[in-house]
Amino acid sequence: MGWWRRMREHYAKVTLALHPEPAIVGDTFPRFEVIPPLVSRAHAHKEGLRSALGIATEDRRPLVMINLGGMPSHAVPLDRIIQELRYHWLFKENGLPALSHVHSTTRVHRWPFEDVLASVDAVVSKPGYGTAVGAAARGIPLLYVRRGQFPDEDPICRWLSRNARAREIDADTFASGRWHEAMQSLFCLAPPPRPRCDGAVVAAEKIIELMGIGR
Repeated sequence: MGWWRRMREHYAKVTLALHPEPAIVGDTFPRFEVIPPLVSRAHAHKEGLRSALGIATEDRRPLVMINLGGMPSHAVPLDRIIQELRYHWLFKENGLPALSHVHSTTRVHRWPFEDVLASVDAVVSKPGYGTAVGAAARGIPLLYVRRGQFPDEDPICRWLSRNARAREIDADTFASGRWHEAMQSLFCLAPPPRPRCDGAVVAAEKIIELMGIGR
């Protein structure tokens, strides 16, 4: 473990480490500061997205994006999900069944991911930093399943409980594809105040301060 010892020796020499929320705060960096989350800018175009996907104006079924990040595509119970007709399902994969309530993001490939996320009605994901925190920042309800082997999941889930309309489902419920009950309870949750997500600005100000620029 010599490499780990050398890493810790170098980490101990840093002037300041900036930990964006939800942060894992340990003893690796002796000098650190927790800052707000880092979230990219996004523009919601809810009706534009529905139109681009070919959804009729009078069809008001919620649009739910399934985005599991690094989890393999076969982990998604596609055959069971698409039997649920009360939602429009948005996947990142191609080769989906030719059904009017099943859509691929390739149809809107020119849209930034952040804009798609901001334009759906709910997200099914894992509690990873990008999608989970991005959904909370934009007030998008989040249904999530843990992967179980990542140390950042607990702090992210605790942060979501305070800052998002979020609900956890267990692995069996996820695998069943029967998410309607959980989804409806999620929609019934009162939206909390939007979290402060200007971590990039705070980080830049800290760096400028440390460098003595403008003095």
